[in-house]
Amino acid sequence: MVTLPGYLDGYQPPVDASVLVDATAWLDDPVFWPALLWSVGGSPTAVEGFDVDPADVDAMLSEMHRPDRWPGGVAAPRRRTPGASGVA
Repeated sequence: MVTLPGYLDGYQPPVDASVLVDATAWLDDPVFWPALLWSVGGSPTAVEGFDVDPADVDAMLSEMHRPDRWPGGVAAPRRRTPGASGVA
């Protein structure tokens, strides 16, 4: 698993690196980037821009937002839209 030295150092309480899930393989999936851009960036044109099937993006988003994929206590940003908290 790829880790960035010092990346987790600032979290309080500290993040136990043993609970992290290696999702490096997602980077090779053509649906990952439009799903990420839509989810975190709120980009409604990401699916069209990457010319991918919206159903595939929905499946990737379901996988990305599985609670067991995230360490306990860490909030996963979902969408940044007016009036939305942006936290899953």
